[in-house]
Amino acid sequence: MADNITHGLAAALLAQAGLRQRYGAIATVALVIGAELPDIDALFDLGGAVFGFVHHRGITHSFLGSAGLALLGAGLLWQVWRRWQAQPYWRIAWLLYLGMLLHIGMDYVTPYGTQVLLPFDAGHYTSDTLFIIDFTYSALMIMALLLVRMVRCQRQPRYARASLLWIALGAGVWYAAPALAQGPLSLLAWRSGGLHVLSGAAIIGFLAWTGRTWQARHAVRCGQVGVGLVLGYFALCVLGHRLAQYQMLQTLGAERAAVHRLAALPLPGGGPLFWRVIAETETTYVVSRVALVAGKVSAPQYIAKGPDNQAIQAASHYRLVRVFQDFARFPVVAYHEHETATMIRYVDLRFVGDGRERSWFNLTVWLDQAGQVQVIEFLNRLFHPNHPEF
Repeated sequence: MADNITHGLAAALLAQAGLRQRYGAIATVALVIGAELPDIDALFDLGGAVFGFVHHRGITHSFLGSAGLALLGAGLLWQVWRRWQAQPYWRIAWLLYLGMLLHIGMDYVTPYGTQVLLPFDAGHYTSDTLFIIDFTYSALMIMALLLVRMVRCQRQPRYARASLLWIALGAGVWYAAPALAQGPLSLLAWRSGGLHVLSGAAIIGFLAWTGRTWQARHAVRCGQVGVGLVLGYFALCVLGHRLAQYQMLQTLGAERAAVHRLAALPLPGGGPLFWRVIAETETTYVVSRVALVAGKVSAPQYIAKGPDNQAIQAASHYRLVRVFQDFARFPVVAYHEHETATMIRYVDLRFVGDGRERSWFNLTVWLDQAGQVQVIEFLNRLFHPNHPEF
């Protein structure tokens, strides 16, 4: 996944599956640092919002760029770590690189996309398998790490008692969600969070009771099982992704002959069961929601890609518009003439529902009556013609 907490959790869990036991604490430290290091590209934001946007998930998220970063990072970590314990430089280097590959892979599965082949190919690659934040994905890692610590430290009775409090907390959050939420998406997040806390704590409590005789040496097995469960969940999402595309094609019937691209995008809280599918034709996007449990596909929504007039063609020459077009996978253009100004609005259907909703990635060009650009709104900022990033 893309959030830094989950990146760190995944690296720590991978270390507990045998690498820490073989190489010592340096395995955990190097993997976690490596799993966070690609996001050093946040420093590009110092060059401006657009500069940071263009280079986000860029060279530091590529196979070649991350290899160079791993070699540099290993030199620094090797210098620091040898004050406590001597470790071969190349061991630290490959552990760092493994953590970075883990980060790249977790970003690759999200719809945002990652430029894994830079500097040879600037395309954004993605498998569209998992939403940027998936509670189940993260919860599996957290539970596995808790079990590893419980068994290694022999604290089964303490974890069994603590699980009762967490069960009560999760139930309370789920019950209070309607009062805490400020909208449908917020309600989904609160209820999903509460349910995950409740069920996770129940599982931890059950395993703490049934595994009260487990010895410390069994901790590595818990880590390996945790890695297997995470991979199994990912496999379910891959399967769900394929089934959602198949069901959309079945729904389209004869219309699928006109489809030249099809994408199933994960929904927040949807896991492997709920998807938003976009079928692209020459002039239109056909959008539906697929619920695999009920085998239901919502009525298709037809969204026109938009007009292509002289003003839109002229606007496409501006740098900010080209930046948007290079990034967008399903762009929609809207053209509106007002009494004193003309608005050209660009959206990417990956991040909005029907092309009319607002998103951080929207771009709006405002023209005066003479057709001159007055301001461009992008990344929740206003860029005037004299702006250095215009």
